Amino acid sequence: MKRISRNIQCLLLVVIMTMIAFVTDPMPMMVKAEEISETEETSLKDLYEDAFYMGVAAPDYVIRTEPYKSLVREQFNSMTMENEMKPDYIMDKAASIARLDTYKEHVAVNFNACKNGLDFAKENGISVRGHVLVWHSQTPDWFFYENYDTNGQLAGRDLMLKRMENYIKDVIAYTETNYPGVIYAWDVVNEAIADPWGIGLEAGEASPMRQEDSLWYKTIGKDFVEKAFSYARKYTEEYAPDHKIKLFYNDYNEYFEQKTEGIIQLLTPVRKAGNLDGIGMQSHIDVGWELYGNNGYMTALRKFSEKLGVEIQVTELDIGMSENDTEASQGEYYQEFMEALLAEKYRGADITSVTIWGLSDDLSWRKEKNCLLFRKDLSKKPAYDGLVLAAKKVQPSEKTYRKKAAAVDALIDKIGTVHDTEASKQLIDTARGAYDALNEIEQGFVTKLSVLEQAEAEYKALAEKKSEDTKKPADNKESPSGGTTDTQPDRTTDTQPDRTADVQPDEDMTAHIPIEGGIYTVGKYKYRVIGLKDKTAAVVGTAKKAKTITVKDTVMINNVSFQIVKIEKNAFKGNKKVTAVKIGKNVQTIGANAFHGCTNLKKVTINSRNLRKIEKKAFYACKKLNNIKIISTKLKSVGKKAFKGIKKNAKIDVPDKKEKSYKRLFRIF
Repeated sequence: MKRISRNIQCLLLVVIMTMIAFVTDPMPMMVKAEEISETEETSLKDLYEDAFYMGVAAPDYVIRTEPYKSLVREQFNSMTMENEMKPDYIMDKAASIARLDTYKEHVAVNFNACKNGLDFAKENGISVRGHVLVWHSQTPDWFFYENYDTNGQLAGRDLMLKRMENYIKDVIAYTETNYPGVIYAWDVVNEAIADPWGIGLEAGEASPMRQEDSLWYKTIGKDFVEKAFSYARKYTEEYAPDHKIKLFYNDYNEYFEQKTEGIIQLLTPVRKAGNLDGIGMQSHIDVGWELYGNNGYMTALRKFSEKLGVEIQVTELDIGMSENDTEASQGEYYQEFMEALLAEKYRGADITSVTIWGLSDDLSWRKEKNCLLFRKDLSKKPAYDGLVLAAKKVQPSEKTYRKKAAAVDALIDKIGTVHDTEASKQLIDTARGAYDALNEIEQGFVTKLSVLEQAEAEYKALAEKKSEDTKKPADNKESPSGGTTDTQPDRTTDTQPDRTADVQPDEDMTAHIPIEGGIYTVGKYKYRVIGLKDKTAAVVGTAKKAKTITVKDTVMINNVSFQIVKIEKNAFKGNKKVTAVKIGKNVQTIGANAFHGCTNLKKVTINSRNLRKIEKKAFYACKKLNNIKIISTKLKSVGKKAFKGIKKNAKIDVPDKKEKSYKRLFRIF
């Protein structure tokens, strides 16, 4: 048995190493600036649609004024209000003081400043990053004092915790009640770590928390960050139960090595508590900033991704020019930066959004450095071209990973034959899920290489346990030759799988919980686990082509129930047998090309009231499709050519109150 366990372990290691060998750097396609046609569609939101949100910081003036607001609509699918959602703009001092009996623990709020921006986003199907809930700056000093009077004493810890919780609750309650589903992420805490210089740090020492200029720290203490995230999670789950709002920590100079480590130390307990979803890297840099090395930008990004295992969002990107730089050199660096960012994503970093911090150079907070993509007259700079070129150059590897699938599957199957227990079956499922997830890299899916490490660790532990089990006295005594005295088949043969070593009921099975990013076959469908905490999954395809495709409400994966919230891109592309599609009540997104080329598809019924997005070419070239039913009133985005090529007289049944707005979305009525 010891020899067999070692053989099995070696086989699995071969599988793991084979999988890892498949993951190569993206194979770049060279594109030159002169190859960008004037008539070619080059909107940033379309170019980066399969990679991440492409966003912009838009102050109230921009979204009230043409041609600025048209440019925002044209180019971006995410928006951050530059100031209007900060505490300075929401907390109401006069109302709080006038009614101290009511507002002593519960600051009065007024959302007039951000209402226009939220209306604009809602009407145009643009998602919003909420910025910011807890920050030492642009939060009024009076908020931290007894009776809101700066001539008095600072408020105590208990009072400030109540004020913090109530403020976070009020903001989330207002936005989710009036603009449900519009905000997809919140910067919960901003800039809580001090810069590493001028404070006497030793080499290798992590930056501490900001203290002297933080009234949050002075009134509550160092755990104010953990408290803020706890409250934010509590109230996003309460007021947005049907969709997950991601919670972020945001900071600047985050790429300096000591500050990177300080951020990681600060957030590790928040992550362990399940209240942190991502890191916001502000990214106010200049042309030529190092991307790798001790203080390299991508070096820090990798550390955040690997050590905390969270999403990364570039939240305030602007790249300044020095007196020696030109627009051309700035454009080249923008391209270099975005190429590196895409490469990190396709290696496994979960990068989900990039926000440019301003629309045009004259509106930038760093206007003297001409940091942005558009000039004052809104003409495109080489910086804009740099983003276009990067998107065209760095694509997911075009290698077909599935070419080696048969060999890997054969190894996995051999493991299963030699060691046929319930535990090994679940382990094999995990390994296959990890491998299948890697296959999807060619389609641009974010994949975490940690799934491989988990599979290897699980198998190693299981193999060691089985090896230890063989040292215990067995029911069948060994013969002098090393065999048993009965007629059980030798476990090293392929004749009959051994079942005497099945996992006992008291064996710890928690290691076999499905993994994020893993792909699992259940029945005739394949699913990808999106989130373990919120138990969400996507359907990614089917094991065989079927005439009727039914996307269920939930799926059981390794005895865990997951809500099916997404149909992955390309999931059923080219299925020429399917004639009818039924989509369950939890689906929020139908991915790009999901049913592209299903030429015999006639009827689609979408039973989800939470459907928010149909991505580009989702039903492209479904030439017989003539009946579509949508009951959701929350649909915000329909991608280009999503229904192009369906039957000319197709009937699309939508809620009456949404007919007018949906006509604009679909553009085919």
